[in-house]
Amino acid sequence: MSSIDELNDRIQALKERRDELYDKIRELEDAYDYIAQRKANIENNVYKPACTYDMTRNGEWLGERERDGEDYRNEMNMRTSEGLNETAQLLEDILQLIENIKEEIRQIEEEIDSLRAERDSLIEASQPAQGEWSYVKI
Repeated sequence: MSSIDELNDRIQALKERRDELYDKIRELEDAYDYIAQRKANIENNVYKPACTYDMTRNGEWLGERERDGEDYRNEMNMRTSEGLNETAQLLEDILQLIENIKEEIRQIEEEIDSLRAERDSLIEASQPAQGEWSYVKI
């Protein structure tokens, strides 16, 4: 059985761990927002316009340079698409990490509640019952 002081120390340590986890969630949410904004910028201002731009201007002008330019554009679009897909996966991973941290916080809070209940029962057990006399030697 633990002492009241040991229980209080454990509760305090768990509260500190919980606060650290909340800080990590805030950091991850900030990173998520930043990355999501950058991803949207690349999609809207680079990838989508590049995919729809007609390098040849007209099908009859499709010559060697135009063909090379089209090949480079396709390569750029493919690599940009891969980067966007990897970024989307990173964002999903961040969200999953946030959920895992929230689950750890829930477990910590359950443990805090359990320790508080144990502490309160120890405090209650150490106090004389109402109506009982407590004798002190002088």
